Amino acid sequence: MRLHSLRVEQFRGLDALQLEGLSEHINLVYGPNESGKTRLCEALRFAFFETYRGEAQYKRALQGWASAEAPRVEVVFERGGQRYRLEKRFLKGGYTLLE
Repeated sequence: MRLHSLRVEQFRGLDALQLEGLSEHINLVYGPNESGKTRLCEALRFAFFETYRGEAQYKRALQGWASAEAPRVEVVFERGGQRYRLEKRFLKGGYTLLE
């Protein structure tokens, strides 16, 4: 599987962040402490491995700190030569969309 882009909105304090043009080889995400590197990895995990349903405590913790907007993650990836776009919204108005 190859990642092309990752976008998060209102995800654990990240208002909006987008990584595009990811390399097919290696990508390095760096920055100072508390800048969101771990939150990006969590967003990727939630996109692929967590259901949008439910409001368990660990999902409520995703809510943006300064906003009532629902957390959202979008991943564009390629697998087996086919390109996909996966979008998930958690909590209020939650959904999953795979194109």
